[in-house]
Amino acid sequence: MTRCCLISSSEMYPVYWKDIQNLPCLNPNKVADKQEIIIILGNNQYVQQDCFLYDYTLLFQKEKYQENSLIWVRFCFPTTCSFQSILNLMKIYRCKNKRWSSRVYQVPCSDLRNMGIERCVRTSENAYLLKRYPLNKQQRDKKYDQLKESLKKGYDSQKPISVMLCRHWGLKDSLDDGHHRLSACIDGGVETVFVRFCYASSVKIFTPFGKGKQWLES
Repeated sequence: MTRCCLISSSEMYPVYWKDIQNLPCLNPNKVADKQEIIIILGNNQYVQQDCFLYDYTLLFQKEKYQENSLIWVRFCFPTTCSFQSILNLMKIYRCKNKRWSSRVYQVPCSDLRNMGIERCVRTSENAYLLKRYPLNKQQRDKKYDQLKESLKKGYDSQKPISVMLCRHWGLKDSLDDGHHRLSACIDGGVETVFVRFCYASSVKIFTPFGKGKQWLES
């Protein structure tokens, strides 16, 4: 029997019913006794799918969700109390060993902004102001305007932004990639973006008590 720790995201995310209605269930014989909907992220390395933690059928039937209904969910990921989990708290190992959700989810831009998960809020003033972009102010403005115009045509689901669970200090979710795209969508009036969630580790697993974790056996 394998025992692992299930780590919860620091935030709850609004996703569309159409993106989650066909997810499989990890515990089909256990009916959820709480309103909070929990989705366990898959593991791209082992081709594991995202899935519901419990059976939420009764809740879904009661709410009668429509295809474009927004549902607030909490994402979780499994991990073990191991030396690798400690290493994954460091950036060099976190980047190398991160795992990804099997699906992308459409999330309203305004909600992502209001969560405060951006490491730096990009604007027309500070866009592309990084060493890897050797551009002057005029070039940076042009590049940002081009990005805004391209996104107005519709956000490409094949290029989702990424949110890492428990990235900041191993506790708080953080936007991992896509700061410019999120800001350009908001500035350009684009309402939603596609998001793929990823994870590596969390300090929560090394604390004996506290919110945001539970144990699973399989």
